Amino acid sequence: MKKVDVDDVAAIERTRALLDVFRIVAEGKPVIGITAAWDTAEHPNRIVPTSASDAQRLMEFGAHQDSFLVFHRQGEKYDIKLRPIAFRFVLQERPELRDFAISREDLRRFVSNKVDSKGRKDRNIVFSANRQYLRDVVYNTNDAVEKLVGNYDFVSEFKKLVAVGAADRCIGR
Repeated sequence: MKKVDVDDVAAIERTRALLDVFRIVAEGKPVIGITAAWDTAEHPNRIVPTSASDAQRLMEFGAHQDSFLVFHRQGEKYDIKLRPIAFRFVLQERPELRDFAISREDLRRFVSNKVDSKGRKDRNIVFSANRQYLRDVVYNTNDAVEKLVGNYDFVSEFKKLVAVGAADRCIGR
């Protein structure tokens, strides 16, 4: 099985990133740490940011598919794994996070034990006959998340920049 990059999957990934950004900036729980996480076994020499204000290293780190910034929040059992491409929006809403140091850790530390050897889980197959149903679910889910965020300008800007996929533009360079 291989990953299929179609608009429906990209929309789900974009909405998940938007929801993660919303959780970090709007839930009011203090961020107590940020960790750069990636597959350290396969890429031991990856360039990693040392602080949240290190725009160049954030851009280089964010260019890889297995790169995440993990946000640890006070009183939360589960951390938030955010793609670095969405980090600009967190900093836009929470500029005080620019002062945070970023630690390093293997990605496998932040996944459940129900994953394959690369830390992937919940792989699903959608048959062609069910494609329209998937599209309806994706549309309704995306619409609900955008309404939850409640800021049309923010959502619109987020969707444009994340869709472009230009990591250097998305981290505020």
